[in-house]
Amino acid sequence: ETVEREFPGVKIGLIAYMGTIMPPSFPVRKNVVPMLTLDTIAAAMDPEVTRRQDDVIRRWGEKVPEIGLTDYCWGRPYLVPRIAPAAHAQRLKYLYEQGGRAFYGQHPPCPDLLDGPETYLLSRLVEDIDRDAGSVLDEWYARFAGPDAADDLRTVYRLCEEYWRSPEIRRSRP
Repeated sequence: ETVEREFPGVKIGLIAYMGTIMPPSFPVRKNVVPMLTLDTIAAAMDPEVTRRQDDVIRRWGEKVPEIGLTDYCWGRPYLVPRIAPAAHAQRLKYLYEQGGRAFYGQHPPCPDLLDGPETYLLSRLVEDIDRDAGSVLDEWYARFAGPDAADDLRTVYRLCEEYWRSPEIRRSRP
């Protein structure tokens, strides 16, 4: 309240995670920006997770003027790159529609090929949410592998995404 009164343009970001992921029943100051901590790739793999995340995003969007996303979906710890670029783009666009204006990618210190297309796509969407995700990814594949190998690299990542979205993987999740 004091910050809002003395510094009306200053916003305070707070992590909304686990026990604080749902908005409280009491009013929240308009200078508070909850940073929703979500695994967007988990949502891409399971429609029920998407529904629950959408509900959290919508509720916070109704509660405060601005929300943000702390995203920890990176694929580095996995043998098969854990990516879902189109779903990730949809998540960011939905967040933006609900008042999302902040993004923090909880990323490993050294991004590499395993997260490359996802990182590139998100960096471009944060600059301009209306960019076409497919075009941005096409640009990354060509820039990373060269025009002659871009289609092959696109295929590798499509197969990785299909692996993570497969019914077998969904059944194996606890």
